[in-house]
Amino acid sequence: MEMNVIGQPHRIGKYKMEENKKFIIGWKAIADFLDASIKSAQRWKNEGGLPVMQPVGKHSRVYAKTSELNDWIRRKKGFKI
Repeated sequence: MEMNVIGQPHRIGKYKMEENKKFIIGWKAIADFLDASIKSAQRWKNEGGLPVMQPVGKHSRVYAKTSELNDWIRRKKGFKI
């Protein structure tokens, strides 16, 4: 069974583990993928190396590759929140 970032069972949700979704766009969708709050996802990007791309520009939205997020989750089991 997959585990989430804090070592609890990883729930299958709207975006989780979907191979046909290559990118997740926006903090809300990324946080939902991680079963976390937007603030936690942003903190993990800044402090924990969460692989989120943030294009330069006034109206640019952040995005992440699902494969990179899944790899990050596997590496960060037990990551402190």
